[in-house]
Amino acid sequence: MLIRYLCCLVRFSDDLTSVYSEVLSIYTNIQENCTDDRIRIKAKRALIEYYRSQLALNNKNFTFGDCEKIICEMPDMRDSREMFCTFYPMDHPERDNKIRNSIEESFLLRNTFFSHYFFYNNKCSDEWQIDAFTKEVDFLNFVYDDGNYGKMWRTVMYMYGHLGVRYFNIGDKENALKNFRKMCRLAKEFDSMDRITTMHSVLFEGKTFDKHTLGSTYVATSQMKNLLVKKYPLSDEFKETKEFKEIIEELDKL
Repeated sequence: MLIRYLCCLVRFSDDLTSVYSEVLSIYTNIQENCTDDRIRIKAKRALIEYYRSQLALNNKNFTFGDCEKIICEMPDMRDSREMFCTFYPMDHPERDNKIRNSIEESFLLRNTFFSHYFFYNNKCSDEWQIDAFTKEVDFLNFVYDDGNYGKMWRTVMYMYGHLGVRYFNIGDKENALKNFRKMCRLAKEFDSMDRITTMHSVLFEGKTFDKHTLGSTYVATSQMKNLLVKKYPLSDEFKETKEFKEIIEELDKL
């Protein structure tokens, strides 16, 4: 209950500064009295998120050193639950599912590193980022060759969006629209698919995917529309084109 409450304070408080003493009190309580390492680590993650949010708000009472101290206390990836799933006996009924879940988790983690290195790296040119994102999306299409992207659905849609933005930046409107159309087509496919589906890619044959894994209220079409209309740095002139408006109109169709 405490770790859930701590996460709610960190993620949903209207005034983060006002809850700092309570956040720190709960965190200290968990670190000093909890014997479950998973809860202790989740508390560390929550405090890291809190510090990061304060830094984003330019709160001068906090420095990255506060955040880094907790980061350095976290375990290495090789010590994670996902790494040890291969220790399960070959005849264990859950072995295959655990390994395949861990493979997907590794894809998500790799994409997080990938996106933060390429997407937020101003040193990389748009042309270079296009090559990088193309390789990433080609890899994901190779792995999920049946078109059911499992836990990576949202990631794949975002990748096409990132490509569209970068093509727009270099003046290639045709390829920008092509990638935005692909992103929106996948969003409509995701929203129209059954909640529970069976995957048929070579790597994940027979694995079930519950799309509520991405959030029971997640609607891909509305999210992609929000990105295109409000979030992506696209010019008003581009948004007024017939082709762009057709993409938005398609997203509005049931």
